[in-house]
Amino acid sequence: MDLSCREWLHYQRFLQTYLFTAKWINSSLGETEEGNQFFATSSENQASEQQPVSGRASVDLQDFHLSRLPNSLGLLFFLRFHAMNSDDLEYFAKVATCGSITRAAVELGSDQSTVSRHMARLEASSQTRLLHRSGRGVVLTDAGLALLEHARKVSAALEDARRTVHSFSDEGPAQVVIAAQPTIARMTYGAVGKALKAAFPKTRLRFVEGLGSHMMAWLAAGEIDVAILYLPMHAGALKVDMLLRERLHLVVPPTHLHIGADFPVGRLGEVPLILPSTHHGLRLQAQSLAHAAGIELNIALECDASTSVTKQLVEEGCGCTILPLASVADEVAQGRLRSAQLVDPEVVRDVAIATARNRPPVVQLWGILRTIRQEITRIAVAGSWPDAELIK
Repeated sequence: MDLSCREWLHYQRFLQTYLFTAKWINSSLGETEEGNQFFATSSENQASEQQPVSGRASVDLQDFHLSRLPNSLGLLFFLRFHAMNSDDLEYFAKVATCGSITRAAVELGSDQSTVSRHMARLEASSQTRLLHRSGRGVVLTDAGLALLEHARKVSAALEDARRTVHSFSDEGPAQVVIAAQPTIARMTYGAVGKALKAAFPKTRLRFVEGLGSHMMAWLAAGEIDVAILYLPMHAGALKVDMLLRERLHLVVPPTHLHIGADFPVGRLGEVPLILPSTHHGLRLQAQSLAHAAGIELNIALECDASTSVTKQLVEEGCGCTILPLASVADEVAQGRLRSAQLVDPEVVRDVAIATARNRPPVVQLWGILRTIRQEITRIAVAGSWPDAELIK
């Protein structure tokens, strides 16, 4: 097999990386006869690699004895030279097991379009159709059936590698403080708390509610480790992972029967509003909308208390407010409040996981963040977060 200089250098780097990795896991490989044989062969190969390479290099990959690599690294070597993406193969194995892209997306903590993109990319790289799609799900083609065994081996090898690395941090951090705005807390804390306790039973969890501006200050001061919040207009001090998008609604007392399903932003000046004071994100967004529409807001009163207090004030007829449907879905269903989606233009807010840029991350925080994302994704995919969609 002939390799160009660039390909030969990639081959050399792979060998060097493999030698380092194999020696690092010497406890499971190096003391075996197979491991000692591979190290001896690899050392000879590494010595020969120090020679200068020019033009094209002729390499017989049979001399490398791929069978001497441990299964997981042998599979990764195979992928390197066959242009397949290991993530695509993991997703393919899950789709094959579930028989449905939708069910696979839920189990993977992803969304249907992302899984579909992985399948399309895998079919493109393999240059053949792997799945027959129908309204009932998916069925593997002959080529898909042939690939499935290899995909499952790759998935198992990668999971084994993850377990090896994560064995150093399985217990998670000693303590994590998570903050969220009231609506987000109500939608997520139950599921997130259950999942985190199952994954990190020795981690002490503390959940906090707060306003967006407060959480940004808490992150900067190190008083909290993670915030799940509506993304503020100025988020330069935050490291954010975008999750989902909510539409905003005008929320009115139940007696306002003249309010329909939609309400134009240009008419917001006609209704008395109950909003937070000026330094809060929702008030700033409302003022920005009013400025763009060329209108003046009619602020009936300001409320910096919790969302539940604002809803009580609206229910008592003290004014109207602007909130996502998730905040008032129960009250609307019970007839205690009415809501109309803001349109012309559509008004949305993005929900994100945030950590502070100016502070070192908590040791082993990655697993916590991954679990939070997975649980919120599950909530959205299941339709349990009203009028919200995942950000792709």
